[in-house]
Amino acid sequence: MLDPIDRSFSYDPTNIRRPLQGQSDFVANLKFDVYLNKLKTTTIGLYYNYFGDRIFVVGANGTPDAYERGVGLTDIVFSHKMDDKLDFKFMLRKNYSMKKNFSDHIGKGFLFRCQWGISFRTDTNYPL
Repeated sequence: MLDPIDRSFSYDPTNIRRPLQGQSDFVANLKFDVYLNKLKTTTIGLYYNYFGDRIFVVGANGTPDAYERGVGLTDIVFSHKMDDKLDFKFMLRKNYSMKKNFSDHIGKGFLFRCQWGISFRTDTNYPL
């Protein structure tokens, strides 16, 4: 609700000629699936995803944008459908950029680094 007496406002200037936060100039995806049985209920898949540099944190009030450097990811997914509804998945993910860099401009400055390795996940799905 606006107060007709209060005349204050807030303005946080940002770079008006920047890409959207999380938007990459380049994204590539490759998918390869193999059925392991004749009923096509069990599959194993290999997936590769790559995204280019993208804004991680939008800068304001003179603070520059923070960029997340591009990275490639490989997933291996095993899935099995028990019946029309119940299915299981097991996924392994490998990050090819073990050290993930975040900088204040593309190629300039260094803010922080985090390190990824191999992660795994299991899913069970039973829609009602």
